[in-house]
Amino acid sequence: MKKSGEIFQEFSRFSDDSVMLAFRGEVSGTLLDSLLEIAEKRLHHLGCEKPTRKKAFNILVECLQNLFVHGNEDSPEEESSGVIIMMASDDGISIATGNSIDKNAAEMLKSRLERLEALPKELIREEYKEQLVNGKFSNVGGAGLGFLDIARKSGRQMEYQFSPIDDERLFFTFNVKVS
Repeated sequence: MKKSGEIFQEFSRFSDDSVMLAFRGEVSGTLLDSLLEIAEKRLHHLGCEKPTRKKAFNILVECLQNLFVHGNEDSPEEESSGVIIMMASDDGISIATGNSIDKNAAEMLKSRLERLEALPKELIREEYKEQLVNGKFSNVGGAGLGFLDIARKSGRQMEYQFSPIDDERLFFTFNVKVS
């Protein structure tokens, strides 16, 4: 258990204007609406240019939908929880997410992200349009547009990492910068 002084240090760290939004827990549909409302107000308060605000908000929507759609409802609470942190800096807005993922899904995701990194910007746009017209929904309801849209809007300033949790699960962290 943290001592009250340590809690104050944590509070002070998150009271910095650079932390716009921080959440850890299970992401539900109702919570999505609340988090987006908070983020929209903070983006407006930040006073950044409208195109940057719009891109950051749209990317946040995609990131939160990923946490919501790909969270493991059948997993224990700890494994179905996600984390999201949105921070402002002089050179833009960072949106970072994290959630557990099974190893098979992680391999597919890693392959997809590596492919996105290698695609020229024009091909990302073309693939996005193709997915919109002819894309198929996955068994969890995703249409494969999220990371394409994030890559389009961020200019591919994306970082990701998979950290082992146990023999079957990894923790996926994803960070995207909007400027």
